Amino acid sequence: DPARGCDGLGAAPCPALVTTMTYEPAFQLVKTITDPAGRTVTHSYDARGNRTRVDFPAVTVGPSAPQTATARWTYNAHGQPLTFTDAEGNVARYEYYASGPATGYRRRVTEASGDLNIVTTFEYDAAGNLTAQIDGRGVRHAYVYNQLDQMLLIRKDVAGLGHEVRYVYDANDNLVQIDIENVQPELDADFRPTGAVLRDPANPWLTTRFRYDLLDNLVQRQDEVAAAVQITTRYGYDALENLTSLTFPAGNRLTMTYNAYGQVATMTRGAGSPAPATTVFAHNANGKIIRSTDAAGHPLDLFYDGFDRQVGEVDALGNIRRWERDANGNIVAMRQLDGQEGRNPARLLVAPGAVLLGHAQTSYDERNRPYQTRGQYFSADLATGVLTPITNDGNGDGWAQTTIAYDRNSQVVQRVDDNGNARDYSFDGLSRLLTETDALGNVLAYSYDGNGNLVQTVATERQPDALSPDETYTTTYEYDALNRMVGQTDAGGNTQSYRRDSRNNLVWQGDANGNTALHAYDGLNRLLSSTRHLRAGGLGDGAVTGAATTRNEYDANGNLTRFTDANGNATAFAYDALDRQISTTFTDGSTASHAYDGNGNLIQQSDPNGSVMTHSYDALNRRVRTAVARGAGVGGTTLQTFVYDGLSRPTAVTDNNDPADAGDDSIARFTYDSLSNSLSETQNGQTVAATFDGVGNRLTLAYPGGATLWFGYDELNRVTVVDDGGVIAEYDYIGPRRVLRRSHANGAYAAYSYDAARRLTGIEYRQQADNALISEFAYTLDVAGNIRSEIAQPGNVTTTYAYDSLNRLVAFARPGLSQTFAYDLAGNRTQETRNGRVTAYRVDALNRYTHIGGVAQTYDANGNLRADGRHHYEYDALNRLIAGEHALHPLFLPFVAGPNSGAASGQTMPARFSELIPIRATHTYDALDRRISRQGTAGDTAFLYDGDWLIEERNGAEALLAAYIGDLLMERAGQRRFYHTDALGSVRALAGAGGAVIERVEYEAFGQPLFAGGATASVHGNPNLFRGLRYDAADGLYVLGGQRYDPGRGRHLR
Repeated sequence: DPARGCDGLGAAPCPALVTTMTYEPAFQLVKTITDPAGRTVTHSYDARGNRTRVDFPAVTVGPSAPQTATARWTYNAHGQPLTFTDAEGNVARYEYYASGPATGYRRRVTEASGDLNIVTTFEYDAAGNLTAQIDGRGVRHAYVYNQLDQMLLIRKDVAGLGHEVRYVYDANDNLVQIDIENVQPELDADFRPTGAVLRDPANPWLTTRFRYDLLDNLVQRQDEVAAAVQITTRYGYDALENLTSLTFPAGNRLTMTYNAYGQVATMTRGAGSPAPATTVFAHNANGKIIRSTDAAGHPLDLFYDGFDRQVGEVDALGNIRRWERDANGNIVAMRQLDGQEGRNPARLLVAPGAVLLGHAQTSYDERNRPYQTRGQYFSADLATGVLTPITNDGNGDGWAQTTIAYDRNSQVVQRVDDNGNARDYSFDGLSRLLTETDALGNVLAYSYDGNGNLVQTVATERQPDALSPDETYTTTYEYDALNRMVGQTDAGGNTQSYRRDSRNNLVWQGDANGNTALHAYDGLNRLLSSTRHLRAGGLGDGAVTGAATTRNEYDANGNLTRFTDANGNATAFAYDALDRQISTTFTDGSTASHAYDGNGNLIQQSDPNGSVMTHSYDALNRRVRTAVARGAGVGGTTLQTFVYDGLSRPTAVTDNNDPADAGDDSIARFTYDSLSNSLSETQNGQTVAATFDGVGNRLTLAYPGGATLWFGYDELNRVTVVDDGGVIAEYDYIGPRRVLRRSHANGAYAAYSYDAARRLTGIEYRQQADNALISEFAYTLDVAGNIRSEIAQPGNVTTTYAYDSLNRLVAFARPGLSQTFAYDLAGNRTQETRNGRVTAYRVDALNRYTHIGGVAQTYDANGNLRADGRHHYEYDALNRLIAGEHALHPLFLPFVAGPNSGAASGQTMPARFSELIPIRATHTYDALDRRISRQGTAGDTAFLYDGDWLIEERNGAEALLAAYIGDLLMERAGQRRFYHTDALGSVRALAGAGGAVIERVEYEAFGQPLFAGGATASVHGNPNLFRGLRYDAADGLYVLGGQRYDPGRGRHLR
C-alpha cells in the first residue's frame, strides 16, 4: 500500500521488496533464493534431485565475520538420507532396515556421530507404524495400534517402572477418550521410595473424554477430578465453524463474535454475568488489527507500513512506540515517546510535542542475526522536552552497546557488554551448551546424558589476583527412565531427592537431611495436600513422630476455594464470573472483599477492620489514586496518589498519612535516564542523585547531606571499590559471586571462607598492618544448610542451634543463655524455655498468640497486635504501624531517664508509679511503604532512602544526625563506625577509625540484642542489628517498612 509507505503514514516511501528465486533445470527445484536485502541462499542437488548442500549467505559484518556456512546431505540408492552434516561439521547418521516387514524404514539415528554417538532406535509393524522407540539412554517405549492404524496404547519405559496411556477414537477418527494410568511411587513404612511403583487401587485410571459435532468440531471435554467426579468444558461454534463460546466447568462463559471476514471482532469474559468485560478489535482491509479497545473503553492503535509490517502503536494516553524495519522486516530502530499530559492529544504516531524517552538500534548480519544492539543514553526533561546526552557509557559515545557473535549454526558464542566484558559459550554436536566462560575466566561446564538431561555441572572458580588457588565444584543430577529429575547432589555431597507420579506431579521429596514430604493431587494435577513429616532428632534417620499437613480445595474452574492449615484452620475464597477473587473468609468468620473493573483492576477492597480502599486507574490500567475510608479504630492515611511517565515508571507518589496534619504528607519524585536507571529521587525536598554506566552499574551516589560515593567495578560488573574521596571499602572475589576479602578504610579487612558446597563457613576481621585478629565467626552447617554452631572470637564463645524436621529452631544455647522452643503443626510457638523458666503460648484459630506467659494479647480484626500487656499499638488501613505506646505498670517500668532523674541517659531503673509517663512514638510513611519519620519522647527523626536502603537520618530541624553506607558503616556525630557482620548479616561489632572494636553485640535466638552491661541500645547510636534490620530500641522492634518484627515472640506484629 504506497499510501502507508515505510512509516505507516506515507511520509517515507518504501522501495519494492523483491525476493528472487531461480530453479535448477532437471527437477525445477529451487536453486537460489535472494531476499529483498540481496542475500542469497543456494541449494545444490544430485542427479536424482536430492538436496545435497545449502550454502548460507557469507557473513561480512559484525563480530562473527568473516564466516561461511554450509549444510550437507548424503543419500542411499533409494534417496533416503544417510548423513546430515550441519554448518559446524556435526554429523547425524541414518540407518534403515534392509529386510523383513520394516524394510526401508528408518532403523537408527546416530547424532553427533564420531563424537557423542547418541543413538535412537526405531521398530515398526508391517503397516509401517512405529511400535517401539529406544531412546538415547536405552529406555524402551512401546506403541500399539488397531487395524485402522490408530494408536491405542503407549507403554512408557516398558522394561522398568513406567506406565500406560490409552486412546479411544470414534468412527470419524476423532480422539474421544484418553486414559492415563494413575501410578505412584511405592513407599515403605518409613515413607521412603522402595524403587517400585503402584497403581492407585481406588482410581487406577484417570480419564478425559471428548465429544464432537457432526462437523468434527470439539464441543465438550470432560476431565476426571476423582473417582466418579468429572468437570465439563463446552465449546460453541457459529455456522462458519468459528469458536463463539467457551463455557467453563463452573458455568461462566467466554464469548467471541466475528466480522464478515472471520476475524475476531469482540471477546467477552463473563458473558451473561452482571458485569461482563468486552474487548473490541478493529481490522484493516488486510485483516491486521488496527485498534483494540479494552473493557473500560481505552483504545490501543496499531500502525502498519505498506507491507503490513507493524511500525508503531499509540496507547490510550498518547504514548508512542515507533519501529523502523530493514528490507527483510527486521526491526532496526525503536523509539519510545511520552505523549501524556497533552503532549499528543490527538494520539498521532508522529506528534511534535511528544518527548523521546528511549531510542534503541539493532544491526543484523547477512543471515538476519542481530549482532549489535545499542541504546541511546540520555535524560529527558518532560516539562521542556530537552534531551541531555549522557556519556558515562563504556566508550563515551552516548550509546550503551551489546555485541553478539554466532557460530555457523547461529548459536550465540559470545556476548560483549558496553564495558567491553565478554562472556563466551561453547556447544556440543547436539547444540547443547557445553561451557560458559566469563570475562575473568570462571568456567561452568555442562555434561548431559543420551536424552539431553543435564547430569553434571563443573564450576571452575578463579581468584584473579591470585589471593587463592582456583577451586572446582561439581554438582550432579540423576533422572528416572522418563527423564524426570530424581536427585540433585551439590559439591559438598548433599543430596535432595524427588519422585513423581505418572502425570509428572512431584509426590515425594527428601531433603539433604533425609526429612520427607508427601504431596497429593487430583485428576487435574491440582495440589490437594502437602504433608511434611516430623522425625525424632529432626533428621531423616529418626522415627516419624508427627506430620504437618496442609490441604487445598478448588472450584470447578481450578480456583482455590479453601485452604486448611496444619492445625485444621480453614480460610475460604470466593470468585466472580471472571474467576477473580472477590472475598476471603477467615476461620473466625471475618471477611475481606474485593471488587474489580472490566480490565481486572482491583477498584475496591474492604478488610475485617471495616476499612474500605477505593482505587482509581488511568487509561493504561495504572493505579493513580487510593482513597481510604477508615474503619473504627483505624488511623493514618486516607489518600495515596501515583503519577507515571510514558514508560509507566513512577515519577511522583504521595501519601497524606494523618489527613489532619498537612505537615506529615509525603511526596517522592523520580527521574530516569533513557536506560530506565533512576537518576534522582526527591523525598520531601531532599534529593538523592545517581549516575550509571551503560551496563547499569551505579557510578556515583550523592546523598542529600552533601556526601558523594563513587563505585568501581570489575569485568563481571561487581563492586570492587567504594570511595568518597578516600577509599571506604575494596572487594576481592573468588568465582563469579563469592566475596573473598573486603578491606575497610579503618585499616581492617574481612576474610570469608566457604565449604565444599560454597556455603559461607567463616568470617575473620583482622588488622591489615599486622594481621592481628579483631573478630571471627566460624560455623558448622548441617547438610541442609542450617547453622548448627558458631564459635565467635575473641573469647571462643560457642553458640549452638538445633532444628526439627521442618527446619524450625528448637534449641539455642550460648554462654549464660539457653532457649528451647516447641511448636504446633502450623509453626506457632507453644512453649519457650529460657534458662529453665517456661513460658507457655496460647494460639487461636487465626494462628495469633492470645496469651504469652499468661499475659493476654489482643488484636484488631485484621490480625494486627494491639496490646501485649505492656505496649499498645495503632495501625492505618494498610496495616502499617502508626503509633506505639508503653503501657503503665503499677510498680516498675523501664524508662528513658530525664535530665533530673539522677540516672544516666538511657539507663533502665526502677521508677515510682507517680513519676511514670507513657512513652509514645508515632510513625509516617511514603506511598512506597518506607517509614519516613518517627516522632517520640526522645525527639523526631526523619529518614531518607536510596531505594529501600536507609542512607540518612535527620532531626526535626532537618539537621543531619547520621548517614549509612550500605552494610559497611554508620557515620554519626562526625565519627565513622564500621560494621562487623556475621553469616546472617547481623551486626556483631562496631569498629572505630583505627580498626579496634568499640562495641560488641550478641543476640538471642530470634534477634533480641544483648549489649554489654545490660544496655538496651547501642551506646554509639547504631540501629542496624539482627540480619541488618533497623532496631527501634525504644520500641524493642525491628522495622521492615510499615511492618514490625518482634524478636521476643519471633514474629511480626501482624
